[in-house]
Amino acid sequence: MKSRDVYIVAGIAVVGVGTLAYFFGGKLLTALKNVNKGTPYEGAGVVGTVGNVTNQVLGGLPQQLGETIASWVAPGDDTENVYYTVIFPDNSRHAVGASTVDSSGYFTYSSKRYRLGVNQANQKVAVAA
Repeated sequence: MKSRDVYIVAGIAVVGVGTLAYFFGGKLLTALKNVNKGTPYEGAGVVGTVGNVTNQVLGGLPQQLGETIASWVAPGDDTENVYYTVIFPDNSRHAVGASTVDSSGYFTYSSKRYRLGVNQANQKVAVAA
């Protein structure tokens, strides 16, 4: 076989492999893309697809583990650990627990009733009620 023939055979092989990759690779990518539809991994790209497939193969264990850890460290909807730094009428500043402020913005501090407001500097202020 001449060197020219080797180049021709190599060229045909490259075109053949490229054609197979184009047709089958496209179908594979579409299938992998559809795996993520309607899941938390949708739109997460290749890494999301790998994560989703891994999660499915392991019976959802990684997702359950992640949700459990997140529930330990992520803040929930409770306001138990949220505080506002509020400027009072005497210009003193105090921390007011968000759980003590009702849905209308009223709270009691040192036996006095106040309404939570915001001044022009976008600071939380206590307005005597």
